[in-house]
Order: sequence, then C-alpha cells, then structure tokens
Amino acid sequence: MRYAVALMVLGAVLEVGTAAVALATSKSLRPVFASTDAHDAHGIAVAHGQTIAVTCAVAAALWLIMAYANYRARTDAPRIIAAVLFYLGTEDFAQYFKDPNTAGTRAFAVVTWLVGLAVLVLLFSNVVAKTIRSRTARRRAQQLHDATPWVRPQ
Repeated sequence: MRYAVALMVLGAVLEVGTAAVALATSKSLRPVFASTDAHDAHGIAVAHGQTIAVTCAVAAALWLIMAYANYRARTDAPRIIAAVLFYLGTEDFAQYFKDPNTAGTRAFAVVTWLVGLAVLVLLFSNVVAKTIRSRTARRRAQQLHDATPWVRPQ
C-alpha cells in the first residue's frame, strides 16, 4: 500500500511537470496552428498550453486525493475509483498523440501513464486486499468492544 501511495504522489509531481513543459513549449506550436489560422496562431498555441496546464493541475489534485483515500482505505471503494480514474486518464492520454503536442509533453504523458499503470497493479495486488481486510476487521472488533456494556464485578 505504501508503494502505491508513493507512486500516486509521484504521479501528481509528474502532472505538474507536464503542465510546466506544456506552458514552456506552447509557443513552439505556433507553426502547427498557423496552418489553420495564421492570424491567431500565437493565441491558439498559448490557449492550447494553458488548457493542458489546467487539465494537469486537476489531474495532480486527483492523484493526491486518491493517494490520501487509499492510504486511509477501509473498503475497496478507493481502489475502484482509482481504476475508473485510470481509465479516464487513458482516454486523455490518447489525446496527447492526436492533438499537436511537443515531444516533452508526450514524454511526460507516457511516464505518467506508466506510473498510473504501476499504481493500479499495486492497488489490486493480494497484499493490498489483505491490508484492507485486516483494517476492516480491526475496526469492527473495536466497534464491538466499544458497544459491549462492561459490568464491574462487585
């Protein structure tokens, strides 16, 4: 579980890196956008970089929320939500190769996707399932203990 959470934090850092690269290299995409609208190529390139940056900021926040949720997990729900988010991220990942993007942005996207895949493999391993089950059992035992009325011997 610890490794999965650490990889989720790494995923958030990589998303921030992707946003920085997208913003820094957005102006280099002017020639690509000039073929569609030569007048507004600069504005389109900057808007494209800003869109990627905002998307990456949201993704980084989701990485951190899922890291916390899985760290505190008592049920399988955070693992399932992480799997759904990975699927949505995979759909977004495909856009990096359809839209015009720089090589740096694509490289960060590939590494981030691979980290997400590693997290998913770790989250659905038997070790994590056993950890979650033991946490649930301990919590139930504590609730039973707290609910039992104790009578003092006289």
